Amino acid sequence: MGGATVDDRVRLLESAVVHARDAVVVTEFDPSGEPRIVLVNPAFTAQTGYEVDEVIGRHPRLLVGPDTDVSPQLALRRASDEREPVTVELLHYRKDGSSFWVENSINPVTDEAGVCTHLVSIQRDVTDRKLAEDALRKSEARFRLIVQHASDIITVLDGDGRVRYSSPAATRILGYAEGYRPPSVLDLVHPDDVDAVAAALGECMARPGVSDPVQFRMAHANGSWVPVEATANNLLGDADIGGVVVITRDISERKRVEDELAYQALHDPLTGLPNRTLLADRLDRALTASRRRGRSVGLLLMDLDRFKEINDTLGHKSGDQILEHVARRLQVVLRESDTVARLGGDEFAIVVPDIEGVEEAELVATKMLDALDGPFELGGLALHVDASLGIAVAPAHGDDASLLLQRADVAMYRAKGLVAGYAVYAAEADENRLQRLALMAELRAAVDENQLALHYQPVIAAASGEVIGVEALVRWMHPQRGLLPPGWFIPLAEQTGLIKPLTLWVLDAALQQVRRWRQEGIYTSVAVNLSARLLHDPDLLAHVSSSLADAELEADVLDLEVTESAVMANPQGALDVITDLSRKGVRFTIDDFGTGYSSLGYLKRLPVHQIKIDRTFVVDMLDDENDASIVRSVIELAHSLGVRVVAEGVEDAATNDRLVSYGCDYLQGFFLGRPVVSAEITGRLSASVSTS
Repeated sequence: MGGATVDDRVRLLESAVVHARDAVVVTEFDPSGEPRIVLVNPAFTAQTGYEVDEVIGRHPRLLVGPDTDVSPQLALRRASDEREPVTVELLHYRKDGSSFWVENSINPVTDEAGVCTHLVSIQRDVTDRKLAEDALRKSEARFRLIVQHASDIITVLDGDGRVRYSSPAATRILGYAEGYRPPSVLDLVHPDDVDAVAAALGECMARPGVSDPVQFRMAHANGSWVPVEATANNLLGDADIGGVVVITRDISERKRVEDELAYQALHDPLTGLPNRTLLADRLDRALTASRRRGRSVGLLLMDLDRFKEINDTLGHKSGDQILEHVARRLQVVLRESDTVARLGGDEFAIVVPDIEGVEEAELVATKMLDALDGPFELGGLALHVDASLGIAVAPAHGDDASLLLQRADVAMYRAKGLVAGYAVYAAEADENRLQRLALMAELRAAVDENQLALHYQPVIAAASGEVIGVEALVRWMHPQRGLLPPGWFIPLAEQTGLIKPLTLWVLDAALQQVRRWRQEGIYTSVAVNLSARLLHDPDLLAHVSSSLADAELEADVLDLEVTESAVMANPQGALDVITDLSRKGVRFTIDDFGTGYSSLGYLKRLPVHQIKIDRTFVVDMLDDENDASIVRSVIELAHSLGVRVVAEGVEDAATNDRLVSYGCDYLQGFFLGRPVVSAEITGRLSASVSTS
């Protein structure tokens, strides 16, 4: 894996086992003795109720109970002897005595000599499926009981297949008047089933005995078709019967249950979209057809940007509603021949068969992004959801389903940094993806091993040119890769849940630096960026208070910057948090203003100190009159509400002068000062900041 070390791969493997949703059990295999458990994962303890120390060193039979069929246990010996994976279904028992079914996939691990040393067992809970199968078997048993009580249709045919007798059940099942007898039973059989039924009858009449069951459709009096199952008993040689007795039963309910189970196995229960299994089948079919026709197949992977923020702030119920809305919008804009599936979480996949090539797949991606462009109405809130799309096209990017999925996934993560919202697979992106996976594992140690550092960028008063504060920006001093900017690892921190400890480290370190400056007679404020997740963390207020107390600083030296989108993800929750901290004296800035969907009117409700205009409007304002108009209007309206304005992205003197002429309060950007370590900015603070 790229530049990853053996230890990296081991950590990744350990992480995969620890976070696996299925139970994993590793046993040491000894052909002369009994296997002993040497490792289980958290999913095993959750599944069985046993703690790790209760099972290590014990035989796996501790999961066996009174109703467990031990014969499949022979598969263990087969797995070790033949060194081949084996899958069996077993009834296991939890620590509390309750039972559950598992699908046990047993995989032998061999040493360099090919000798089996361990067995890795992946145990998936299939209790629900077994219960459904049991329900189906019981349903079939009920049908058999009905047959025994003559509630099914009993028909007697002569040697030529003519109906001599039909029981009253024919009226109930098929709706015909009592006594109705068609000239031939085949007259009521669906045209597509006639040949199979005629062949079965012919075979039955050729020799005595009971035929195998045959399923087919029979015509109802109302014109519909009834699924039935029939068995025939050749009693032509019986003096009393002298015919073929056909017992036909209605299997509509069984078919309904089978169809329902089949549907559930292939569809996402939340959105009703095809699931990963059905997607794989549709993709394989599309690839096969494309090879035959010489056409292309597009595979698009899509996930929703910042969807975790919606779940964290509004709850999973709201997140589920968003997913349902997204599914409906995608279905509307796609062709009938296309397949849109939900793979899990906020990830969707779309198979677009029979296309010319990449350009056509890009048109589909644009159409999908346009479909998601409008707001989603949710409990009185108008939420905007962005998405990132990755495109892989067969045969250009591979002709194998699994390879195509992998490459669409690589493209999707590349799309997250693009304005277009989508990206087509490019080979060079694969290596970058591997590097990011390695970084994800290494980031966990960065906080604990003192690999993080703060750089400080000055905030300048537009009127005087003096430094009135600094913004703390985190950098990662990677032991092999050198100094990494936040764009390399902040998204990874969001994905892994490390954003909370990382942000709290930045907060503590920044306040301690302000304390050291204070001891040198330098008085300044510091701005710290706050993620959406931390904005709604119940421990935030206590941690901020504690951090300020440890640094022996008053609250108004701290300016917490939150993005506009983080606020609008849960406006009421944001209002509560910002209000509580503002009462303690902490100041708030709305960062990246203009990229979300709030309004300056909404700011009247928020006790914010200032807003920071997003740099995308600032950097082009000299060349784009629309951007200039937006910047000027925001400054004027913000001032009318008593809110100060910071403009970031000031990269030249002309932009600086234009912002000053607009009356902007504070400026920030490379022209005024790049982010530097504390030692490099201290002198500038000494010259600009009052030491009274």
